[in-house]
Amino acid sequence: MRCPNCGADVVGDSPFCPSCGADLTSKVRSRRRFLLNVDRGVRHGAAAAITFMAVVSVLAVVLSAFPAPAVESPGPDDTFLPPDDAMELNDGYVVLGGAFSDGTMSAKVDGEGYLDITLSDAVADGCHTFLWDFRDVASAESYMLTKTEQQYPGAASTLEWIEPDYGEWTVTVTCVSDEGQTVVRGTISYYGDLEETMVWEHEGRTLRVTYGISLGVYAAALTADLPREEDSVSAALGCVDADAASALESLIWEAYSSTFTFDRSSTDYARCILSFVSSCIETRDDLTAFGTSVYWSTPVETLYNGYGDTGDKAVLAASLLVAAGFDVALADLPGIWAVALSGCMVGSDVPSGYAVLGIPVGGTLYHVCSVDGFMGIGIMPDLYGYDGGITFCGEVAGGRYGLTLCTTN
Repeated sequence: MRCPNCGADVVGDSPFCPSCGADLTSKVRSRRRFLLNVDRGVRHGAAAAITFMAVVSVLAVVLSAFPAPAVESPGPDDTFLPPDDAMELNDGYVVLGGAFSDGTMSAKVDGEGYLDITLSDAVADGCHTFLWDFRDVASAESYMLTKTEQQYPGAASTLEWIEPDYGEWTVTVTCVSDEGQTVVRGTISYYGDLEETMVWEHEGRTLRVTYGISLGVYAAALTADLPREEDSVSAALGCVDADAASALESLIWEAYSSTFTFDRSSTDYARCILSFVSSCIETRDDLTAFGTSVYWSTPVETLYNGYGDTGDKAVLAASLLVAAGFDVALADLPGIWAVALSGCMVGSDVPSGYAVLGIPVGGTLYHVCSVDGFMGIGIMPDLYGYDGGITFCGEVAGGRYGLTLCTTN
């Protein structure tokens, strides 16, 4: 097969192009991914080794060592005010820290709009090999490239950051000389206006929506006064925001109604919304993404990031469903969060290992729906049940577990 980015022949089933590093796997989300962290020489065919690895176990240490820079509070019209030391890059802003702050590393935007990263002469002189390692802080995914002076005379200590993805990054360079090694580490924060296309399947049809989130709107959500690290139902409910989700819900409805004939209050449309959240938002635990065991994200943040834990996905799903007019509750269950709907039909096809879970609240029966691997309205792993209270593995869970209404009738 041929690489869609550079046209090089790719032998076997490698997930990456050996020439330019492009991602060759099928992605649900079409947002640009930072897999091309190599310079033009490598893009045009020079030999390089690009290794993909995940080091979730050390993410908390990385986050604590390299905290994200403060985001300026947006103005009344949600206009983003970048920090004074921010650099404009493509359609966003870059803030540099770590080794960039003490002059050990430097960066500039070149004529093609890429960020050129250069090590200082004081570090690079006498070194013959440079091991570059870019790490996505939120996912702990690491992208590595080795450059030697033999391959790149006079250019091994520089690198172009090509097609970066928004987020927090660390760049670590191990500089190898005959006398030993020197490790240099910088931080890169890259944010901007997001335009996102998401694709998912519903009833054998492919649906897609393209929406935008401005940096000002994201910054406003990021700085909202919320109990982010409070493990409580009230903290979750405080993040449900139908107004923030209404524009996206309208786009989902537009995509749905152009293909299906059911109305907006139908069970099938509710299933479509839940399929969207389950398929298009990556499930990522809070410790991996934020370095803390509990962190609540608003719908805007979850959509901008493209990931969240089951609590964040439940908040997003609830916000979309409320915007569409459904009667919705948040379901706090042992180990996961989910949503629950009243007035929707439950599917008759229940897979092995699953069961229908309905919970009464004030005389109304709500059916619980998973947002992580959605199987259908009311269909949950058979670990969960209801017997006058939430049960888990056949035992009454007790405590706070149960439903909290997001809407009032």
